Amino acid sequence: MSYSQNTCLTLLITSNFFSSIAVSIGMYIIPWYISNEVGQPKLLAIMATMSSMLLIFVTPWIGMLVDKFNRKKLITAINIIIFIAFILTVLSQYLSFGILFPLIASYFIVQFYYSVFYIARQGFIKDIFSGDYLSRTNSLLEMESQASTLISALLVISLSSYLSYNTIFMALATLVIFSLVILLAIPYQRHSPAGGHIPRNSLLQLQPENRDVFIYLLMGAIPFVCIMVSNVVQAPFMHEVLNASIKSYASFGIIYGSGAILVSLLLGWLAQKFPARKLVHIFISGFTITVLVIATTPTLPVVLVGAFFLGFFNSASRISSQNVALNEVDSEKIGRVFSTAQLFTLINRVIATGLVVLLFQDDYTYAWVYILIISATAPVSLILWSLYTNRPQRIRRS
Repeated sequence: MSYSQNTCLTLLITSNFFSSIAVSIGMYIIPWYISNEVGQPKLLAIMATMSSMLLIFVTPWIGMLVDKFNRKKLITAINIIIFIAFILTVLSQYLSFGILFPLIASYFIVQFYYSVFYIARQGFIKDIFSGDYLSRTNSLLEMESQASTLISALLVISLSSYLSYNTIFMALATLVIFSLVILLAIPYQRHSPAGGHIPRNSLLQLQPENRDVFIYLLMGAIPFVCIMVSNVVQAPFMHEVLNASIKSYASFGIIYGSGAILVSLLLGWLAQKFPARKLVHIFISGFTITVLVIATTPTLPVVLVGAFFLGFFNSASRISSQNVALNEVDSEKIGRVFSTAQLFTLINRVIATGLVVLLFQDDYTYAWVYILIISATAPVSLILWSLYTNRPQRIRRS
């Protein structure tokens, strides 16, 4: 059965919505149970470090898997694994090894789910959509992702105290099943044949023909790295520097999400009016200007208003840079290109968040200055890269 691109888009967003809700709630609930119910907060910190280090090593191989095998089957497989993990977590109370082991397993599986799913999904999008639908799909999926994150947080706040451990994980497993059923209804055919040999020296797509796209993907993800750093410093910054309450801290997240959702609605239209590369330049510059205002005028109203533009420009930068790759990279390489960019983004994130411990032990006054330095690398690097790549053309003209 064949569907129109509109129908496929509706099915994909609906399927993604159910799985996003399930996994997002899991990422709230699992760390909470490990830290508070099981009483292992140190174990949680160790697990977070281990998962980041493991992902650095396996991410290039994920790109190879996405380019080598059927992408729909990969997405289906990772959802089935998530479903099994949630079911085992439900059954753990009746098994001899208790609930800690299934919770640890679920935590690592969810971490790997994000890496495999999002890289495979980009290849999946490349195969089933074409033309303007590529950027439109990417924008709507970003909106769905931000909306599902907000909805998940609200569900956790409103229902977690009323539902039992078993009920929560059973509900998450049910959501994954809904997602799988809808996903299987989407017709799929690869643009390039699956199963071909991929040499190991092509795991990292840094060859000259891919380097330009890689730079745009990497720089477009710098605002995301900044947001990861802000997640670490924002709570102590607002409490110690701004003397703000936890309500203000929660408001920052809600306002940020609102900006991210709004730009997702606008980007489909903007992508038709402006080249994706130009949009990347505009949005990473807008993000840096927003951070500059917050860093130089660190008051609560400025931070809360700035949250909207941080969400707006971060999502816009990431979506636009992904559109560059979706439009310019061949289907048989798309997984490795995205996994290469994700690998270097992960390394940047680990380094940037790790330096917070060294730079800000007791005083977070200049936390946003640190974020400004990181964010400024993106527009400056892209300008320098553009000058470098255009240099031979100027020489030939002269």
